[in-house]
Amino acid sequence: TTTTTNSSVECFWGVPSISADDPSYLVPGGTSGIYWRGETWSPQVFLVYMALRRYDGDDSVRNARLGLVEQQHDLLLSVWNTSHHVCENYPSQRQNNGPGNACTGNHFYTWGGLSGFIGLVEAGLF
Repeated sequence: TTTTTNSSVECFWGVPSISADDPSYLVPGGTSGIYWRGETWSPQVFLVYMALRRYDGDDSVRNARLGLVEQQHDLLLSVWNTSHHVCENYPSQRQNNGPGNACTGNHFYTWGGLSGFIGLVEAGLF
């Protein structure tokens, strides 16, 4: 699993909604707090996954796609196994030096399952 870092931020869970080196990353502000400022959203992950599938002939792109599938599987199960939640969005950082065991939005939201669905697509089941 790849980790992206800036001076004080470790972005572990893949595809934050803005870059971890953006000055507003996870900084409260506006009317939505940090809602759209760096958390990982499954619909965005799904779109990135589908785009990576288009370039399967490139080994580095294929490896990135497979890494994303594994990472999102691990994220989804880390939350499900500890709290039985399928989150609206997920923290981009590890929580308490452990897995992404907390939701940062609604605790049961339909599109949260897209993080696991990409594994089913990858396995050829859809």
